[in-house]
Amino acid sequence: MRGIDLMKIQCSSARYVYEGTGLTEKQAKTCLWLAEGKTQRETAIIECVSHQSIDKRISHVRELLEVNTTIEVITLLCVRGYIKAKEVQP
Repeated sequence: MRGIDLMKIQCSSARYVYEGTGLTEKQAKTCLWLAEGKTQRETAIIECVSHQSIDKRISHVRELLEVNTTIEVITLLCVRGYIKAKEVQP
């Protein structure tokens, strides 16, 4: 059940991210999974696509946002308020 809830959150959050940034919904979902700490390979499995597809999506996002790394993508989306940072539990 928890996985289903996470997918609902991902879908609604992705819609919010891509509407505000010019990203496609697929690119936004990929960014959200990466922000959750998933690797590109894990994200590919979750989204049922190849690792190369995820790599290409992130490459396009980096170009669109004019940054060099995936970390910069996630940081920029957090700073702009499109992705909410979670509190770290001690």
